[in-house]
Amino acid sequence: MTITAKFRSTCDHCGGTIRVGEIIEWQRGLPVSHASCPDASVPRTAIKASGPRRNQRSARCDSCDDLLNAGEGTLRQCGGEDTGCQHPDHFDDGGWHVTCLDEAACQGRQEERRARAQEAKRQQVERDRRVSVVRKAIQESGEQPWAAITPPSLEELRPRYPAAIPDATLQSWLDAGTFSRQPLIPEGELLLGGPNDWYVVGVEHIWYVRNNGADGDNWSANNVRTGGAGAIGWCIPYTPEMAAELRALAETAA
Repeated sequence: MTITAKFRSTCDHCGGTIRVGEIIEWQRGLPVSHASCPDASVPRTAIKASGPRRNQRSARCDSCDDLLNAGEGTLRQCGGEDTGCQHPDHFDDGGWHVTCLDEAACQGRQEERRARAQEAKRQQVERDRRVSVVRKAIQESGEQPWAAITPPSLEELRPRYPAAIPDATLQSWLDAGTFSRQPLIPEGELLLGGPNDWYVVGVEHIWYVRNNGADGDNWSANNVRTGGAGAIGWCIPYTPEMAAELRALAETAA
């Protein structure tokens, strides 16, 4: 008969959790089960009675990561790290491993996984190479512009500094253009944004920007304003080819 579960328990068919309020199959003196569960055709009593020890609940194969319903895998107990097990949950006390019953199919899936991983690694290496080419091109041929501002006069500058700094020193700073520039913020489409560097595709320029605010960095070289100490930015004139390459690289990173 079907009733509403009043207590949390474990399904005897699929091994899954039965939560309070779910509809279950119940008979006095027998284990309970979901009224409808994907593994209902393989009751746990049958699993226990048939050959090698089988998994009693859904789990993923340790070898190929395929999802195995109850009864579709074999169980193997390990003794933990001392037996060479690398599973993070089996470090001290050991545990159980689930593997596919169909070893040939499992081996095939493992080979497919390795092939996909190798292809993903190859694509990542190629992408990194292309990004490096773009970065090098912008840094080697680009400029590091600043936002131009009207410098203050010596009379306006004097109150900002202590009397120990003579007027001649302040004037030398003015003559050197120290107060004629300030960091800017590149405007445009932000691409390949990361914690340390990023690219900006604008209407007239394409930028490569690299953070430069760590201890020991030369902060005076920062021509790009950020939320921290600043960054160094290089820019080149906009070209459709360079913009298209950056956008394509950004798509592969998504």
